Amino acid sequence: MMNSRRDFLQKLAASAIAMPFLSSYHAFGKTELPFASHQGPTLRVALMGLGGYASRVAEAIQSCKRAKITGLISGTPAKLQEWGTKYQVPEKSRYNYENFDNVKDNPDIDAV
Repeated sequence: MMNSRRDFLQKLAASAIAMPFLSSYHAFGKTELPFASHQGPTLRVALMGLGGYASRVAEAIQSCKRAKITGLISGTPAKLQEWGTKYQVPEKSRYNYENFDNVKDNPDIDAV
């Protein structure tokens, strides 16, 4: 479990640095990543602002084994309904801009 924003940013930076190496690893015909068997916690993510950028992030998370969409924040009720159904996010983890500060009390969300 990450204890601080600094821990999160360090892990995020390490991931970004590793990406070019992983794509070249795949280019050499290796299909199994060297750390794919590692079991660890899943990062439970709430997406805020369900527009174009969030769509790209959601697609990336869908292919990630160690991250999952567990919360949504939007000012558009129809988007909350549509995305909630698509990503199986329960009503209790869907927020609007008036109540999104309650995300901090949701044990199913690690990051926004």
